[in-house]
Amino acid sequence: MKEESAQEWFEKGFELGEQGKHKEAIECYEKALEILPDYFEAWHNKGIELYQILEYEKALDAYGKALLIKPDFADAWYHKAASLVKLGHNKTAIEIFERVIAIAWSSVESWHNQGNIPFNEEMFQLANKCCEKIIEIDPNDARAWHIKSRGLGELGLIKCSLKDFNEAIPIFNEAINCCDKSLEILPGQDIVWNNHGVLFSWLAHYQILLGNDIEAVKCFGKANDSFDKSLRIKPQGSKILDNKGHVLIELKRYQEALQCFEKAITINSRDAKAWWNKGIILSRLGKPDEATKCYAMAREINPNFINALPLMEAFFPVLSMR
Repeated sequence: MKEESAQEWFEKGFELGEQGKHKEAIECYEKALEILPDYFEAWHNKGIELYQILEYEKALDAYGKALLIKPDFADAWYHKAASLVKLGHNKTAIEIFERVIAIAWSSVESWHNQGNIPFNEEMFQLANKCCEKIIEIDPNDARAWHIKSRGLGELGLIKCSLKDFNEAIPIFNEAINCCDKSLEILPGQDIVWNNHGVLFSWLAHYQILLGNDIEAVKCFGKANDSFDKSLRIKPQGSKILDNKGHVLIELKRYQEALQCFEKAITINSRDAKAWWNKGIILSRLGKPDEATKCYAMAREINPNFINALPLMEAFFPVLSMR
């Protein structure tokens, strides 16, 4: 008779776990680990099954074994923190949830820095699950509400990139609600007011794609109000000025938008987006030669960003969350 491999035992354990046969699944994972002791996925899944039968201490041990083999295994960190919550170790659990969020968002930043649209939702979903766990422990954690809003905003963009606009809009609305929660707890957060405005701007763009022009204008107006609140807290915020200027372009308030970009450039002369958007306005104002100089400056500062613009603008406007 052919001896089963570690992979076969693993797959059998997974199937049994899906059927709710947790103890039998654990036995399969143990068989897999007898054959391949460094099989970190088997350690992780064994921990999940132990958690299901309320063996939280043993689950922690299994997750620990997985993390010794693969320290950046975000799912194992997440499930370890969930077990710690069950054992009443909330402070340590929150620290671990925040570590998972950092792992997830480092991947996101890497994608964005390359000018790519992240089509894989897994890391956003994991970060959001961590935020939800932190909020369960402490509903007044303003940072968790804010990070959750960012994750939902990114998920909304993914849906838009796949042309699922009707599905994206409620996600954007939920993201805005999370920003509102964060601001109820801690009103003086310029970064959250900025992101509040970005979310309304994204929502406005996709309302336009759905033919909801009146709703889009309302959203752009709310975005502008949010950027104003952010600038009252941080008047020298060049990225906030970029974002406000972009919304003013959409509202056809070109001179005000030009002032925003010129102020942003005064604050940070290496702001590629401000130069690019200034060029857009000058072009619309019938000044093509001046616009061309602005585009050239933007390309000189950040050629990779500008090269990515056709891809990025196909899915979302060039605004800055922070």
